[in-house]
Amino acid sequence: MNFKKYFLIYFIILSLIAFQFFVKIPSIIYAFILLSFLYLLYIWGFKFLPKYYYVINILFIFAIIFNFIKFGNKDFLLLSIIILQLIILIFAKQIWQKYREKHTFTFSANVLKDMIERNFNLEKKLYQIQQENLELEKQKIFINRIYSEAKLINQSIKLYEILEICKNILEDIIKLPNFVLLIKEKNGSFSFYIKQNITEKMEEYLNYFISNKKYENLFNLSSYASISLSDEIEFKKRFNETDLRNLNIFPLVMKDKVIGSILSFGYLSKLIEKSTIEIISEIASPIIAMGINKALLHKEMEDLSRRDGLTKLYLHRVFQEKILEEFARAKRYKTTFSLIMIDIDHFKNFNDNYGHLIGDTVLATIANIIKENIEEPSFAARYGGEEFAIVCPNLKLDEAFELAEKIRKKVENEKIKIEDNFVNVTISAGVAQFSEGMISKDEIIKLADDALYKAKNSGRNRTIKAE
Repeated sequence: MNFKKYFLIYFIILSLIAFQFFVKIPSIIYAFILLSFLYLLYIWGFKFLPKYYYVINILFIFAIIFNFIKFGNKDFLLLSIIILQLIILIFAKQIWQKYREKHTFTFSANVLKDMIERNFNLEKKLYQIQQENLELEKQKIFINRIYSEAKLINQSIKLYEILEICKNILEDIIKLPNFVLLIKEKNGSFSFYIKQNITEKMEEYLNYFISNKKYENLFNLSSYASISLSDEIEFKKRFNETDLRNLNIFPLVMKDKVIGSILSFGYLSKLIEKSTIEIISEIASPIIAMGINKALLHKEMEDLSRRDGLTKLYLHRVFQEKILEEFARAKRYKTTFSLIMIDIDHFKNFNDNYGHLIGDTVLATIANIIKENIEEPSFAARYGGEEFAIVCPNLKLDEAFELAEKIRKKVENEKIKIEDNFVNVTISAGVAQFSEGMISKDEIIKLADDALYKAKNSGRNRTIKAE
């Protein structure tokens, strides 16, 4: 292959010399032909024969000089121009090559630097994407676990079961450091249903915020809200607290109605992450709200079936169930409770004189007075006929006696309208307290009942404590 290339070069050179010998053409035209051939040779030789490039050019110079001497061409100026151009082309190529190598190196170094920087940026972006994917995977795991718990919520209608599942979602899955779950009562107030890692001090703070008119709107918002404790001068002054940073409020909303809230404190050292707030707000809260709302509706319907239609107090059978639960709790946890038994004085004569419709009005009126003057966890029941019973958890005998007296005086001062007249009704009450020596609930019922009859036999319209 190389032999053919060399042969072609020499053939072209000899052809040019022969052409000048046989055909006399002007030296200027001949010089132009030689220079054109030189440029073509430069391009071809540099591309295909880089190692022999200089040899080819030198041979070409000798051929031109031989041509001028042999054929007596005395145009030395033209000869000098041609040779000078040949030399310039030879050395220009050398200079250009060195220049290009130098700049190619600089260019290569810059390119390499850019490539390294781009690679570093790509690696950085890749790491960020991997971290984002990892975070998305974590959130996916959270969401899948929450939806697994949601299935359990859908399968249950009992409030205590649903509350236990809600606690598991917030504590074990989302891992909130502390939280309370509040449910809104019918009167608009909030009651604590779940407390996790809430100290007495925290509970005091929560009661302060819930009862403060300044924050009333925050607890009725349908979207996430936060109270900044670091900006609350009144809060700091009152509680002298510096570690708590904010109070996060996650409303439980059902059909644009707030049925409760999840509250959680953030510390200066550890705030709740934004992703956690989004998961609670967008996924956990709606699921919990749905479950609690379902349980409350079921409880309300169940509660209606367990209450007396006239007085709206618990039926006698429900009273027996509840006092049994309270008795067992007091025995197990070494606590106490009291029982109040109430009877309307001369109710039979009242019915005989005014009729049963008026008698029903009296029963409903006294039942309303009882409901208005007791607070949860105390509960009242229609024991039978004109008798009522009130179970008072955690109240001692003297405290229950004061409650019974309060109700008795309210009934005594109540005016009941009968046609165009107003009449007064009185009640008698007996109060008894649980003691550890009791074997069954019937003992405390008997003590309270005996005290009631003692009050009736002593002149009525009075309250007597069991001995």
